[in-house]
Amino acid sequence: MNEQPVVVDTGLRFSSYGVRWVDMPAIRICPCITSKALQIGYGRVQAHLLDALESAGGIEFAEETDFRWDYRLFFGWPRSWMIGHDKELVGDIIFHTMWEHEVLPPGWADVLNRIQLIWVPSKWCEQTFRAAGVTRPIMVSGYGADPLEFPHIKRPDGPFTFIVIGHALEDRKGAFAVWKAFNKLKFKGELKDARLIVKTQKGLFDDLHIRLHDKDGNSFQAKDSHGNKADGVDFIFGTMPQKEYALMMARAHCMVYPQVGEGFGLIPLEFACTGGLAMVHDYAGCSEYVDNRHMVKLDNASEQELMDKMLWAYANQDEVTKRGAAAAAWVRTEWTWELAGLRARQLLHEKIGR
Repeated sequence: MNEQPVVVDTGLRFSSYGVRWVDMPAIRICPCITSKALQIGYGRVQAHLLDALESAGGIEFAEETDFRWDYRLFFGWPRSWMIGHDKELVGDIIFHTMWEHEVLPPGWADVLNRIQLIWVPSKWCEQTFRAAGVTRPIMVSGYGADPLEFPHIKRPDGPFTFIVIGHALEDRKGAFAVWKAFNKLKFKGELKDARLIVKTQKGLFDDLHIRLHDKDGNSFQAKDSHGNKADGVDFIFGTMPQKEYALMMARAHCMVYPQVGEGFGLIPLEFACTGGLAMVHDYAGCSEYVDNRHMVKLDNASEQELMDKMLWAYANQDEVTKRGAAAAAWVRTEWTWELAGLRARQLLHEKIGR
């Protein structure tokens, strides 16, 4: 008797873009690598997008020394060397870029208006580019999270922990605002045993007096200029290996992300992928995915709103855990890099396909 195969439901569902590849001639693209820091920021996006496009099919990559390409795909910020002095359209360039502010830097529009196709990750980027006078075709196709890099990890049973991640303490991602709101609540005695992880690339600003706990400087106690101890706060600086980065995220139950400018905003999606609940300012590129079902929207990211939402999370820890688990499943069905590649492939063929 023939045994019937056992079908395991992995929970993965493909969107309308996730169709099997059929009968479309491949677009031959030469990827022009522009970032050496592949483990962080734009470099990670670049590497993931190229892998996702290659896996999606319908895109054939050419070597930089092979001139039989249809298009060159650049990543990064516009540079004058990408175009010639004749001010004519450069018809073989697809340019993937973004900007995290409402006003483009001088000269960007001049370069972008001579490029065949501009690829941005969010509608907010498209609106910003149009407002700056960019008239060339723009393709909007976003990013995803990798469940292998950011597995769903059960949270620890210890103190309820918040996390904020930024480039520096005082930047557009809002690390300082979260640290300040957390300290105010702690000084009032309203968060009791709660903790906060502050992860930045750069060190703290001069108003903090630092005492290191270990030679690596991975954690320390800090005081503000009035001598108040930042009780329950762990500061982590620098670039971490990917596995340690995901494990650091999994120490926290709730992310607070009051950003005021993101081209897309990968960090909250990656945190959600690990099973945490993210509170995210519904603004700029993050509006591509933020909703109140799988995350918690921050309407204006004011200090009072941060304090109110953090108090809610602390008082509703079981609900935070439940919604974090649902968010992990949601990322795996809607916001993986595999799906990002399928979406991008579809749009590329609609915009420039032969």
